[in-house]
Amino acid sequence: MMKVLRTILSDVSGEEYTNTEAGDIQHLVKKISNFLQDKRYFIVVDDLWDSKSWETIKYAFIKNSCGSRIITTTRINEVAESCSNSHWGHTYTLRPLNTVNSRRLFLKRIFGSEEACPSHLAEVSDDLLKKCGGLPLAIIAIAGLLAGKAPTFDEWNKVQSSFGYALERQSDVNKMMHILSLSYFYLPPHLQSCLLYLSIFREDYEIRKERLILRWIAEGFIHEENGFTQYEVGERRFNELINKSLIQPRTSKRSGTLISCRVHDTILEFIVSKAMEENFITLFGFPNITNDPRRKIRRLSLQDRNEVGDGSVGLWENMIYSHARAVSVFPGSLDSLPSLQKFKHLRVLDLEDCEGLQDHHLAHLGGLFALRYLSFHRTWINELPEEIGELQHLQTLDLRVTHIKKLPSSIVHLARLVNLLSSSGVHLPDGFRNMQALQRLEDITVWSQIPNFTQELCQLTNLRTLRVWTDVFTKDLASSLCTLATGSLNSLTIGTNEESINFVMEPWNPTPVSLKLLEILGIQLPRVPRWISSLDNLQHLGLNVDRLGPADVGLLGTLNALSSLRLWVMIEVADRLSCQETQRVKISGAHGFPSLRMFQVGSINCGFGLLFEAGAMPKLQELNLEFSRDKTGSLTNGEFDFGIQHLHCLAIVRCDLGYFINAEYEPEHPAWDAVKSAVSCNTNHPRLWLSWVVATTEQNY
Repeated sequence: MMKVLRTILSDVSGEEYTNTEAGDIQHLVKKISNFLQDKRYFIVVDDLWDSKSWETIKYAFIKNSCGSRIITTTRINEVAESCSNSHWGHTYTLRPLNTVNSRRLFLKRIFGSEEACPSHLAEVSDDLLKKCGGLPLAIIAIAGLLAGKAPTFDEWNKVQSSFGYALERQSDVNKMMHILSLSYFYLPPHLQSCLLYLSIFREDYEIRKERLILRWIAEGFIHEENGFTQYEVGERRFNELINKSLIQPRTSKRSGTLISCRVHDTILEFIVSKAMEENFITLFGFPNITNDPRRKIRRLSLQDRNEVGDGSVGLWENMIYSHARAVSVFPGSLDSLPSLQKFKHLRVLDLEDCEGLQDHHLAHLGGLFALRYLSFHRTWINELPEEIGELQHLQTLDLRVTHIKKLPSSIVHLARLVNLLSSSGVHLPDGFRNMQALQRLEDITVWSQIPNFTQELCQLTNLRTLRVWTDVFTKDLASSLCTLATGSLNSLTIGTNEESINFVMEPWNPTPVSLKLLEILGIQLPRVPRWISSLDNLQHLGLNVDRLGPADVGLLGTLNALSSLRLWVMIEVADRLSCQETQRVKISGAHGFPSLRMFQVGSINCGFGLLFEAGAMPKLQELNLEFSRDKTGSLTNGEFDFGIQHLHCLAIVRCDLGYFINAEYEPEHPAWDAVKSAVSCNTNHPRLWLSWVVATTEQNY
């Protein structure tokens, strides 16, 4: 309950969640009530499970005369009635989808549209939908199951027959569990393990893609295949779960890249049930879960100590942990962590977000000889124990968002370490070149390193991903980076400042031909460096430039492999013929961009003179625009038509129109209307996300 109330207080007040910890339940209820006292609010409380919780929460929502509204959702009729009675509300029972909408959801999920469904599958589709009873999640689950099968009558009818005739007469919950069980049964074994692994995480938990994949690898679920690295294979597994509608993806609003996922609570309920049945996971602090102390613990998830009684805590202290392969500790459960001395075969120790981590929690860390994944992410610890060097099988060490500034000298003995992820300012010890298995090194600040840093860096010939920050590029550093980027290095992010502008603009030697990703941050370039046109393998590019003109567009369009382009343009996108005369930069099919799928361009201070013509960027799916309305209007004579209607593969358009004075609701402006009109005229019917920044004082917009 404390967690729920802290979340509500954080959401309504804008206060950081970490700053809402003080006080008891009554104190939090009073703080929320006081904040809402003179405000008109609209609050949704999702998935209530009992009336007792509502009896506490409701006192936070003060009844005022501002026209406020509250919506609660629940699967339990008694809870719905309790909520509506206490606020003179109404109970709405959600009806199943009708036949037309069920078919639309089902076919669009599999084929992209209703019209694309082959005629020989129409009858079996209707039979499948009857068994779903209009339940959206059931429809999506079956669609996800069929998405990986050949679109033949025999394959689909085999699935339809698997459900049995009694399914239509079952309750909604049993029907859903039956469908999910069948979906699980049809998964290949390697994907079953990846799915069950999600039982480790709490309900509504946002699971970072990177964290999940690296843990899969450490557990031995992922292996290299056909020239793909383990991480690349892990990404394919992650995408398979998305395509089968078993996890809900989340992309970065800023970059559009896939960064995390969540699991629908009903699906998680099934996964937890299946994982417990197969003794895949042992949960501590999970409501209504009873564990048999005689069963072997294979994976331990410590979720919330407040959910268990003192008797259960005592029982857990006497259990046998020697067979455990993974331990995950979530905030609030650090005190439940047994001594590391009790673990003999641990592969994964994940302490992410455990801010109270102390030295005594890490006693005997060096004895975890089989450990492959160790995360201190957001724990704020100050130093690593010297015995870290004894973890000879360690593959991933995550030190991001900690206070660690110096790594112990013993770390150079980690001969199998593949991923070293740190926060800026961490000092690498002399001899780090010995970590020859390193493939990923982040975030290294050059100015805090040993004198021979560049010489040692150049010897890490297996590096694939490198993120470095430097105030000034030296000749030695430039040579090291270029040499690495002619070998295995395919992802390079550089953060620097204006003193390095000559190095960035001049040709790099040797040419970093292996690069697939290049980001140059912290420095504002006058234009796109011309040497970038020689990077034939480049797939992702991110730059800050003053201006974007026709020559830049022509250069970038020749990069045939480029699929993601982020250009933060600070001044203008324009064809500047002279000091007084400018024209718009036009992009047509002749400019290339044959593989581009994501394009982010502009900034909130940018005059935006870009115009897409027919045939431009033929595969573009996502477009992110930012611009200054006033500067753009001056540049285009008040025209805000950017030709978005000509981008026929667009699925998402994000547009940020900068600052509006006190605009809490959608502001009015010709640019707003023009973008909405262009998107509505696009035959692919992309989704539109409009955003703006609320300002309180006059600025140059």
